[in-house]
Amino acid sequence: KELKRVIRNDLITLAVPSRPGMSLVFDPNIEAHRLQMWRKACRDKSMPDNFDSVKFSYMILANQCLNVVWQGETITDEGGKDLNFRNPNFLRMLGAMQASAAVKMLYANDGHVFIATDEILRAAGYDSEGQEQQADPTLLV
Repeated sequence: KELKRVIRNDLITLAVPSRPGMSLVFDPNIEAHRLQMWRKACRDKSMPDNFDSVKFSYMILANQCLNVVWQGETITDEGGKDLNFRNPNFLRMLGAMQASAAVKMLYANDGHVFIATDEILRAAGYDSEGQEQQADPTLLV
């Protein structure tokens, strides 16, 4: 019975440093094949290491965000749907056309984006670059 139990990481809530009172709830359950897909989408030969790490971070935050918390309360749109980077109303509120642009607008600081991404990956079990590279053979080094 125990061996058949589904194991899931707990959701994590991270403050948005540039937005006092605002936090985002993230799902840190990320399978290796999703990381591989996002890494492939972020290959960029114009970058020194052939990889756009900012875009990768935006993708993780946009895809794993479940909802916005303001002053301790989960916020929904007028239709009762959770605000997140896949909600068109949230994108409209931020003046963004795409989820990655919305992440950039909300955080307004790429350093904060990198820190949040690192926290999500750590909660997902990818606690070091070596471990992440083992799980994702497409990782460019």
